[in-house]
Amino acid sequence: MGADEQKRIYLVVIDDSAEARVALRFAARRAAKTGGGIEVLGIVEAQDFVQFGGVQAAIEEEQRLRIAGVVSSAVGEILDEAGIEATIIVQHGEPVKAVREYIGERTEVDALVLGA
Repeated sequence: MGADEQKRIYLVVIDDSAEARVALRFAARRAAKTGGGIEVLGIVEAQDFVQFGGVQAAIEEEQRLRIAGVVSSAVGEILDEAGIEATIIVQHGEPVKAVREYIGERTEVDALVLGA
């Protein structure tokens, strides 16, 4: 890859569904074949009862750790073999809006991979 070439980034929005794991596995395989990377986006929906920033931060950290576990168990071997690291991002808010905003801010994301 030349100095001015940018590696292909696959964005996977993850939740607890089997479809999300399939999408993650697909993205990992594509990234391995193309020398690309993976960004895994988890979304924490706003909690009406959360009044303190520390509680929200704890919820987000718990979500990040859960996503890291999903990534490791679903595609850890693929990532290890290909030498790819998955970047894990946690956003909070309404899922569709959060994904749109994230993609709008990240011009380096080439493909959004969703399970169907």
